[in-house]
Amino acid sequence: MTRALFQSNPTRVLLCVAGLIVLALSMIVWSTQQNHVQGAEVVVQYVGLALSALSLMLMIGLFRVQQRQVVLRARIQHLLKNENSRLEAMVAARTQALNDLASHLTQAREEERQRIARELHDQMGAWLTAANMDAQHLKRTMSLGTDTDTQARLDRLSDSIASTIQLGRRLVDELHPPLLAGLGLVDALRVLAQDFELDVPVRLELPSQVSGLGESQSLALYRIAQESFTNVRKYARAEQVTLRLRMDQDEVCLTIEDDGVGFDPDREAGGCTGHGIAGMRHRTQMFNGNLQVRSAKGEGTRIEARMPVSARQQALAA
Repeated sequence: MTRALFQSNPTRVLLCVAGLIVLALSMIVWSTQQNHVQGAEVVVQYVGLALSALSLMLMIGLFRVQQRQVVLRARIQHLLKNENSRLEAMVAARTQALNDLASHLTQAREEERQRIARELHDQMGAWLTAANMDAQHLKRTMSLGTDTDTQARLDRLSDSIASTIQLGRRLVDELHPPLLAGLGLVDALRVLAQDFELDVPVRLELPSQVSGLGESQSLALYRIAQESFTNVRKYARAEQVTLRLRMDQDEVCLTIEDDGVGFDPDREAGGCTGHGIAGMRHRTQMFNGNLQVRSAKGEGTRIEARMPVSARQQALAA
């Protein structure tokens, strides 16, 4: 029981012992003064012995307390280390799960885009072409015996069908660019920039060709450039855009830079542009790359995507 009491509150126990010793010394001094049996030297000896015993007990008690604190501190550190390791493993597992889910959704979206583009090209394109041919046939056969209003309606019908065909082709190109698979990334980026030049002038710095890029990696770079152009058109109010693609040893680097109004990447991370940037960043991370966004109010925006090109991909391309 005494040991349990000492372990629960050692300071209080030591103070009680010290009080008892002081009380005993007071009683000894009082007895000596009453009986006049012993002199001052005896009192001094008793006091010295009592203080020595008290010091020894205090040292032992403090040692025990310090020892318990060291053990307790070690146990707390061990528990904290284990808990931190568990939380870090949990965060890493959930982060990996979210990355896998995002990659799956990105891949599923690209496959759905490809399916829709194929249906638009094969089915709707064929129907619109047939309708345009019928409209042209009607115009030729009815050109002599029809009034002016009917002829104008046939002309508008033919123009509407032609415009719808052009819209379908543009939608197919945006959903799944055929030039990317047919001519490669460089020519696909050049055509993308030419279409964007209808709104903002684009300065191109493209190589003649790039080697070592797989189809998925080329598509990711193309989507990054496409999303960047969309952001420039919507938000930047730029007068000049630069599109640059180069190979740095075993890395491919895509840069889109504008002289627009700029923005604060940290402040607007949750806005519309933030979602677009998050998508671009994920596309680069899918290939162990990184995305850097440099922008400030009134200083334009620079987006740089870097991805490593594996030796296996280079060998396949060669």
